[in-house]
Amino acid sequence: MRKYRQQIIKYFLLSLCAVIILLLSYFRIFEIFELQTLDRRFQLRPAFNKSQKVNSDIVIIEISSYDIERIGSWPFQRIYHAHLIEALRQAGARMAIFDILFSEPSDFDDHLIKATKDYGKAYYPYSFIIDYSKDDEVTAECYEDVIIKRLNKAAAGSGHINIVPDIDGKYRKIPLYVKYEDNYYPHLTLTAVKDYYGLRDDEIIFDKGDYIKLADKAVIPINNKNEALINYIDKWGKIYKHYSFIDILDAHCYSESTEVMGKSVVDLKDLKDKVCYVALTATGLFDMHPAPVEERYPGVGAHLNLFNSITTNQYVVRVERWINILILLGLSFVVIALSRHTVYKGLFLNIIAIAGFIVLSFVLFIYKGIWIDLFYPVSFSVFLYLAMTFYGLILEMHRGEFLGKELEVARRIQESFLPQEPLKIEGFDVAANMNAAKQVGGDLYQFVKLPNDKFGIMIADVSGKGIPAALFMVRIVTEFKSWSNEVDKPDEVLKRLNNELQKGTKTGLFVTVSYPIIDAKSKKVILADGGHLPLMHYKAVDNEVVEERPTKGMPLGLMPDVEFDEKEFTLAHGDALIFYTDGVSEARNLKKEEYGFQRIKEVTKANHQKGAAGILEALRADLAEFCGKAPQHDDITIIALKVL
Repeated sequence: MRKYRQQIIKYFLLSLCAVIILLLSYFRIFEIFELQTLDRRFQLRPAFNKSQKVNSDIVIIEISSYDIERIGSWPFQRIYHAHLIEALRQAGARMAIFDILFSEPSDFDDHLIKATKDYGKAYYPYSFIIDYSKDDEVTAECYEDVIIKRLNKAAAGSGHINIVPDIDGKYRKIPLYVKYEDNYYPHLTLTAVKDYYGLRDDEIIFDKGDYIKLADKAVIPINNKNEALINYIDKWGKIYKHYSFIDILDAHCYSESTEVMGKSVVDLKDLKDKVCYVALTATGLFDMHPAPVEERYPGVGAHLNLFNSITTNQYVVRVERWINILILLGLSFVVIALSRHTVYKGLFLNIIAIAGFIVLSFVLFIYKGIWIDLFYPVSFSVFLYLAMTFYGLILEMHRGEFLGKELEVARRIQESFLPQEPLKIEGFDVAANMNAAKQVGGDLYQFVKLPNDKFGIMIADVSGKGIPAALFMVRIVTEFKSWSNEVDKPDEVLKRLNNELQKGTKTGLFVTVSYPIIDAKSKKVILADGGHLPLMHYKAVDNEVVEERPTKGMPLGLMPDVEFDEKEFTLAHGDALIFYTDGVSEARNLKKEEYGFQRIKEVTKANHQKGAAGILEALRADLAEFCGKAPQHDDITIIALKVL
């Protein structure tokens, strides 16, 4: 019952975490970071997609510092705007859309109203004070600036010019309709586009929170706040043609002249059938907003980019929240699946998968205008991979601790197969030591007492290290101990042991063995060797160390019915025999230099006056000094025998 309760709690917590993760995506908790990735996509798009559609009818008539200097001061008297409208009328401009508020009466309103009425294609803005607290749609509290009534009546149309900032203060969307006192007021650009296409009011279908359809001309996607994303084509001044306000007036007043006060005059014929946005762009006077493409971008730029987007049917569309959730789930499953590989392969594949998703998000935006969430899926995928890797590391550490305990038990078991006490033979001093490279190893040694005052010392080294070598070592010791005290010929012992190891073996392991049998009375030694290293024999009478090894002998366990040679020699008072494995002779220091046979000989000779334990400790100390901080790569076993 307790087990089922734990499982229920486990699955409940997992489900709760999954729900929280999905809700973070749905409610766009990390929106401020996602907007930064969108900006990066806007900034990269012009470099990759140079075929974006631009409505060549759109031009900008800007009032810059140059124009204000020429006329005198800002705001201009409205007779200048009247002259501009007259110039556009004579040039045959398709429409004039003012991004300038005319909310207060002035002395020259009659001129502006008359020019507006005569032209019949001028559009004027108003603005609202927006209540940003509502979540469903953009709602106005009241008017901030309204068009003077007589000008409004003379205008071809009007609309608001409010732009809604995102949470980071940048302007990325425009409310195409603002709700005020239960009525919906269109954006100035939407009003102008309707007339651009020659549509009636009833041909505009407004489906709140979904789209705005302009007959068969355009379908504008909008969000639940009736906002359309602004499709910024490029930085300010790089796309649409710009004209100077005063240059157009000069061209209108002096149409027969080609130069006025040293300044080239525009050709008014260039404005025929153009959609002219009129806006103030003088430094320090006009409305500058941070935008995705650059930090200082004129407010009118958002309006004309909206006009271009609608008339070219080229929009930026953000996918639905549930699609982003599916993307998040899909990417998460990919990360989980790829993390099942080895650490390095899993890391490599996950980097490829996440990088591929990032590239896909950029490609979809640059070439299709589709905006899929990038920050949260990528961040969560990286977090998920790191969490899974960390969890795997914790499991491995837990398994390592468990395995360490098991290996400690295995080490004790392995030690139990080795002689527990030094060999005690009258007239001889014997010392032995084994140090495994891992917790268990493949080195072994055995002492055998034989009839007729004989004894044997067997030292062996199993190929490989760790658990496989240790298990093979156990088998060797078991076989050797079961009958070795019955045979006093070392070559027969190795031959029989080799054949026993051949039976049913599929491990591919083998063992090198050195096995001398010593007559305690005569000091005669008969040595058989199965591919092992030579014994080091210190001869006291000559004060030198010689190598003792038969001429023929191969490792055990490779092939059956192998013959082994024997070598005979005699020990004398003060002589010593050094048994060792290749963990000694092939030990390396940080310079990759090997310890070697010669150093074993030198240390043995230098310490020959000591007992067996003293010689052994001298070898171990010298070996440790030689290796320094270099790691031990192989098992180290040393046996020292001293003739008393």
